[in-house]
Amino acid sequence: MNSGKTFIFYSSNYFFFAQFFEKHYFVCFFQSSQANDI
Repeated sequence: MNSGKTFIFYSSNYFFFAQFFEKHYFVCFFQSSQANDI
């Protein structure tokens, strides 16, 4: 019965966490790549 609600709940949370992780990972990757250039 709750499969629909659960899917929407997890998909929305996944989208939020994906955005957060993507920004965080990009910043860490950018900083580490700059450090490697030095």
